[in-house]
Amino acid sequence: MNEKDDNKQFQQDPVQREINERLKYARYKVPNQKKVRHKYENMQTLLAGIMALGILFGLIAIIIQLFIK
Repeated sequence: MNEKDDNKQFQQDPVQREINERLKYARYKVPNQKKVRHKYENMQTLLAGIMALGILFGLIAIIIQLFIK
């Protein structure tokens, strides 16, 4: 290919350029979704952890009582 062919590849007619510009503005770009922290999310996590610990300690207590008797 010579230089003239290279230049023809990158040239656009004005109508196509205008169409491309309008399409660029018309396309809807989806924004990145941010993680929304709810008001009580930290408290819910803390209470869930406390409940899990309570269940574990309860199971351990039941197992210990079974072996003691």
